[in-house]
Amino acid sequence: MAVFQSRSKDIVVRRTAGIEIFTDDNVYIDAISGIFNMPYGYACSPIISEIKAAYDTYPFHPKEHFYTEEYLAVADCLLNAADSPQGGILFLNSGSEGVEAAISMALQYHHMRGSGAKEKIITRNCSYHGATLGARSVTGRNNFGDLVAEGFKTVRIPPPFQFEAECGDPGFGIDDLERRIQEEDPATIAAFIFEPVNHLKGMHPASLDYLRGVRELCNEYDIIMIVDEIITGMYRTRKFLYTQHAALLPDIVVLGKGISSGYTPVSVVIAQPHISNSFKGDQSWRYFSYSHTYAGNPVGLRAVKATFDYFHKEEQEAHFDQLINLFESEINQLKATKGVRRAEAVGLLAGISFERHLGADCGHRLEELCFNRGLIIRGEEDWITMAPCYNTEFDQLIRIFAILREAIEQLSFPGTEI
Repeated sequence: MAVFQSRSKDIVVRRTAGIEIFTDDNVYIDAISGIFNMPYGYACSPIISEIKAAYDTYPFHPKEHFYTEEYLAVADCLLNAADSPQGGILFLNSGSEGVEAAISMALQYHHMRGSGAKEKIITRNCSYHGATLGARSVTGRNNFGDLVAEGFKTVRIPPPFQFEAECGDPGFGIDDLERRIQEEDPATIAAFIFEPVNHLKGMHPASLDYLRGVRELCNEYDIIMIVDEIITGMYRTRKFLYTQHAALLPDIVVLGKGISSGYTPVSVVIAQPHISNSFKGDQSWRYFSYSHTYAGNPVGLRAVKATFDYFHKEEQEAHFDQLINLFESEINQLKATKGVRRAEAVGLLAGISFERHLGADCGHRLEELCFNRGLIIRGEEDWITMAPCYNTEFDQLIRIFAILREAIEQLSFPGTEI
């Protein structure tokens, strides 16, 4: 028997508790929230109880005939959290589905307005937007390049952090974006999709001025601003959406991963009223032919509702704020660590890059060093990322950074016994 997988470890999980994973021989602390999708770890009883109740009541229904009371309640909850109470919402199952639906919605919006020539999608290098064919075609990852021609028509630009590294001014990213819009002809550009915190290359947050500049250019050239907040949404950066730090509204937002605490797949597309109102329908329902069998099922909706309810408990919000303060403090202290080139955190999301002399694969090696010590992080090339669960205890966070420092020490001095 052969099972396809992108990564492989010959270890069987026996049980989980909180943010810990137990195998036959070891206990692992999760410092990456599964894969950015489990803000409350692996055994959050209040959320699990609500999901079990949904299974007992009405686990599935065909959307063509019925919907539950929670369908509109959860929609209202998400739209209000995104500062878009009059907007439209589409429930889906995965981030990849959400990205493809968002782009399809933007293309259809232009087509309905008589701007069918607008069919190109601007995307950024070093970005990640999903694993399905259409989502991969707008992903700026080198090993996805063979599929670019098979998906959406794309225009690729550098991310702003590359301009900052080269000339110290991320504002050149806006200048470059406008130059490419003009080169391609604004009448052919449908949308610009990007992550507000660049995932690949080590979690680089966009400056608030960059976000505002993108908003202005999209307004000027009639381009749909699509923001992929699949990783950054659900308060990961302290606010519900990262773009809320800049006090602006994208035309379309894609959410996924943590909104259901990882217990069941859920993603959503949120569109501003000028987008949603262009589709046929009445005050509450809009027709958009992009249906998936399990999208908006009662179990997924209950998971989203339970996650929101749990997050907004007073004691959880207080712990969350204190945990962010401690996490950001620990990340800042890493800046003085030998071998560390960059350490940056926004909320409970961080990227750490390393000096070139440690090797082009030092991020992957550091991930292995941490794993062998019972700590799960994510590492590629010369960078690592961390995204602790919201219910991480303070002493667990201290332990996480103690292990990380040991691993960095061994990475920098391979002969060191720690």
